[in-house]
Amino acid sequence: MTRFQANAVLLAAAFLWGSGNVAQQTVLEHIGPLTTTGLKSLIAAVVILPYCMTRPAALTPLGWHGAIIGLVVILSFCMALTALQMGYGMTSVTNAGFLVNTATVLTPILAWLLLRNRPGYIVCVAAIATFSGAALMSAASTGSLGPGDRLCLVSAVCFAVWMISLGEFVNRFGRAGPVTIVQFAATALICMPLGVATEAVSFSALVTALPELMYIGAISTGGGYLLQAIAQRHTSASEAAVIVSAEAVFGALAAFMILGETLTPARAAGAFLISAGIILVQLRFGSLRRPAAPSPAPVPSQAAAGE
Repeated sequence: MTRFQANAVLLAAAFLWGSGNVAQQTVLEHIGPLTTTGLKSLIAAVVILPYCMTRPAALTPLGWHGAIIGLVVILSFCMALTALQMGYGMTSVTNAGFLVNTATVLTPILAWLLLRNRPGYIVCVAAIATFSGAALMSAASTGSLGPGDRLCLVSAVCFAVWMISLGEFVNRFGRAGPVTIVQFAATALICMPLGVATEAVSFSALVTALPELMYIGAISTGGGYLLQAIAQRHTSASEAAVIVSAEAVFGALAAFMILGETLTPARAAGAFLISAGIILVQLRFGSLRRPAAPSPAPVPSQAAAGE
């Protein structure tokens, strides 16, 4: 897969997430956030299991270093998804969408601080453009930060750590499918018992929420995050953070078509800035080239082709 193809796959992942934002909102009318997170993660794990079974994992042992990176991937993903879903229940969708998109700026900063992977100037400009676009699309309506807003910021930090650690893991060891299914399974095992213990769950509510759960679980969550894991073998975490911010654009279009929400001039300008940022990271400037990574453990060709 070329870098351009990988970025196109990331754009497809952003489309799947954005198209699921409406269902992400309406499902909370029937069941709680922890139950939603656990069930959609379980559905996602079941849906992508056949893909993982037909793509053998690399035979090279991960070692302690690989196990630690993999653990960071799984834990940061679980925390990000849980904090975001809980934040949706305690703040507006507008605020949540803006605050979680701060990961666009946080990712290159953390990549620089943690990995000394200095982003190119064009990536920095693109990150600022997409962040500004997300602010315009939300009309910067955060106001004072409530509990839900703070949870969304926590989610953004966790998503930034997840994108960085995921990029390191799949670049060194491959195994995009297995690490994706494990992170889903871990999130389901943590969130479902907590949801049952702390939230009111009825069979009729689950039946009513089933269409939304199936879409956000199978398509938006399962398909979107698997595509990102595969694509990040061929592009940097900083570029990935910029491209997947297109979720805000696709989410606004879905809300316009399904919920009848108005696309104001400010939102249109925000969509333009996000699109401009995505185009910028596609340009082949020397400053965009990813620095040479440490020599990865050898990955068998069969696994590399499958992942």
